[in-house]
Amino acid sequence: MTEPLANQDIYVGIRPEGFVVNKRTGVFNAMIEQIETLGRDISIVCQNENCIKPTFKAIIDADNKVAVGPIKLGVKKNKVLIFNRDSSERIL
Repeated sequence: MTEPLANQDIYVGIRPEGFVVNKRTGVFNAMIEQIETLGRDISIVCQNENCIKPTFKAIIDADNKVAVGPIKLGVKKNKVLIFNRDSSERIL
């Protein structure tokens, strides 16, 4: 990394399997639009106004009870990627 993150415009990428349902302290609020059960996982298509694209996909454990509507999500740290906004170069 050539310069500190504080001095760069960045965007954050989160892999679909990087989300977890966190009903109490979710750091990421979203609206579920679609739900598909995939065996031991559930694929959800969500919307969040702060995302670059209008929707994003999350894959969560099928033990979670979800419905179309609001959801609070947490993020697994090892599934977060950070990119330079101008060059799209991966920083972390």
